[in-house]
Amino acid sequence: MNLSCPIRPSSRSLQLSIGFVVAFVAIGVGCVNLQSSGDEKAPLKTLAFGSCNRQDLPQPLWPLIKRDQPQVFMWTGDVVYVDDKSEKSMRRSYDEQLLNAGYSSLLAEPGISVIGVWDDNDYGMNNGGSEYSKKALSQKVFLDFLGEPKTSKRRKQKGIYASYDYGPKEKLVRVILLDDRYHKQPLNSSSADADILGEAQWQWLKSQLENSPAKVHVVVSGIQFLSQEHKYETWGQYPRSWLRLASLFKQTKPSGLVLISGDRHIAEVSRENLGSKEQPVWVYDVTSSGMTHSYEGHKGEKNSRRVGEVYKQINYGRLRFDWSGRDPKVVAEVVGVDGSTVLSAEVVR
Repeated sequence: MNLSCPIRPSSRSLQLSIGFVVAFVAIGVGCVNLQSSGDEKAPLKTLAFGSCNRQDLPQPLWPLIKRDQPQVFMWTGDVVYVDDKSEKSMRRSYDEQLLNAGYSSLLAEPGISVIGVWDDNDYGMNNGGSEYSKKALSQKVFLDFLGEPKTSKRRKQKGIYASYDYGPKEKLVRVILLDDRYHKQPLNSSSADADILGEAQWQWLKSQLENSPAKVHVVVSGIQFLSQEHKYETWGQYPRSWLRLASLFKQTKPSGLVLISGDRHIAEVSRENLGSKEQPVWVYDVTSSGMTHSYEGHKGEKNSRRVGEVYKQINYGRLRFDWSGRDPKVVAEVVGVDGSTVLSAEVVR
């Protein structure tokens, strides 16, 4: 995207949000128009992603992510943790993240685009949804953090859902970021009919999948798609929404579908057959969560769709794209703090 780059206190020159200017810090990126930093016409080789990142904790993964030289880094929720719901506090949290040396070094790296979507902690309300009274303000502050242009459609719509295309037509990857907060209805006695996306976002999603020329589709949600048997937030708590999403995938048949999620402070890979027993169509949900803190006390939980083990230490995820054959291959990997690959699955073949 050839987007204009607005100058704002929490980008090129950081004004710490404590009522007066403490310092202006040059972070080496000139201007944080994060989405347009990479070459979107070059075939996508590596996409890194991560979630659950406390701005006030050590962040040891950035050098490893930078080492991977991804063309895209994708936030998949809980970019920061907002403890106070005032605008000043929200901005202070994002300013602190932009000041992190490892993250600012990644932003300064040429050829890396940064995109993202939120979950509940950066949204501003634990497990929150449409009932959150400051969601419009939260949207504005989140998009400011990403350097979203003032003319962007994301600033005019209700919710931060978006899509990005990478690569030439014959090797096109479409990344679809879903907003699972702004329109999510509260769970109550009629939860079976509760919705996650809202009708406008459903129609937009259909338009992104229907007749898409992309060879690979990466669909992202803050909460897990396929692990639906635990007590935490998941698409499984919204059966009507999950059935509608699965039906939309079956109807539109997007090539090379991969699901990405965060939220859980663990990493795991799940898969579901959206085809028949005779003609299976396997779809994978790759959960990478816990960039700064993780659920080390996790003692196991049922997930009949899980492939492999659960990883309980801090981690980030990456997708590696192989375009050497007639059809693309995509390998999903989860990387630990020592740089080793702890989980791996060929999710598109």
